Amino acid sequence: MNICILTRATLTHQMGGTQVHCQVLSESAIERGHSVTVITTRHPYGLEYEERQGCRIYYLTNTKFAHLNKLWWRESANKLTQLHKKNQFDIIWAENLAGYYYAWKVRPILKIPIVSIIQGLGIMGIIRSEWDHISSFKELFIFLGKRLPEVFFFYIPWFWRILRYSDVIVGVSDQTVEALRREFSVDKRKIFVVYNGIDTTRFRPDKHRREYIRKKFSLTEGDKVLLMAGVVHKQKGMHIGLKGFAQMRREFSGIKMIVVGDGPHLAFLKELARKLNIENDVIFCGAVSNEEMCFYYNAADLFLNPTIRGEGFGIVTAEAMASGLPSVVSCIGGTQSTIDDGISGFFVEPKDINSLVKKSTEILSNSTLSKKMGEKAREKAIRNFSKERMIVDYLNISERLIS
Repeated sequence: MNICILTRATLTHQMGGTQVHCQVLSESAIERGHSVTVITTRHPYGLEYEERQGCRIYYLTNTKFAHLNKLWWRESANKLTQLHKKNQFDIIWAENLAGYYYAWKVRPILKIPIVSIIQGLGIMGIIRSEWDHISSFKELFIFLGKRLPEVFFFYIPWFWRILRYSDVIVGVSDQTVEALRREFSVDKRKIFVVYNGIDTTRFRPDKHRREYIRKKFSLTEGDKVLLMAGVVHKQKGMHIGLKGFAQMRREFSGIKMIVVGDGPHLAFLKELARKLNIENDVIFCGAVSNEEMCFYYNAADLFLNPTIRGEGFGIVTAEAMASGLPSVVSCIGGTQSTIDDGISGFFVEPKDINSLVKKSTEILSNSTLSKKMGEKAREKAIRNFSKERMIVDYLNISERLIS
């Protein structure tokens, strides 16, 4: 099968769940003998083309870095048409709205089926995400005067057309599919849930990785280590995690926090750690490649995902689960498709610091419970979130469309 993937960003552009998904999806297809071409936005350093592990990647130099707009849709459609003439594509997989213009205007001409993959929670998910950014009157005015009109005049038509004209819609969680059905009355026969997949052989319990990272940061085996990871936006709720950690620190001796990731909220987190007088017990690692993340999960005893945003899935939680970690996770959006409450971790309400502290303490103070939850977490990750299961679902959907 000759596959073309349309995406606004790859891991070359920035770290994020959609970017990780795109890489795992392309690698998994190639491992099964399929041909994969990726079309994406401008390369950070102006590169036009490269080949990585058998995947051909075209960067559209005239487009804006990691952005979707009219220029991207026109340029991506032109590049796709050009490449299709040389090497006939069988199927198109488009991340989020990246295939909007193709599905609406070009699909009737080229007749290549398109599977659009929606990673978010629909229109209300976008509105809530923007609302959670507001912390001043200036930001409120921007929301009311710019962001909200953008949603109504642009995003709603974009969603409506891509949901109507795509051959199949894939939602990455049960909550994503529910949101799209509720907001746009999508035909049940053309929308499916396919959980984002991870490499469960890379993300696995490994004592040597644990020892390596703990030695690197001068952590002893007796230290209780909490981990937060992801792009450091306010919406990720890492400030909630730090405040909870400050409370837990009063009850536990030898407790540490590792924060992995970079982003616009990082300086705020570091200043918050200083104000809470926990800066000596919090290790800020900055951005870490997806290949290295497996070491950091192994170094931890508990994973925290205190997001205050309704995300489409929550890939970092799935990676932590595969690594054998129990998790305490905000019960919001697609994160509800990850752990089983009370079995592989605990759900807490977003922004509820007291509940986060209580559930985290319950796990950290009970090694038997922690071990059992970690084992159950890995079992579910292998069963539901393996890249093997994901690629089989995508290939089965695609083969039905082609035939």
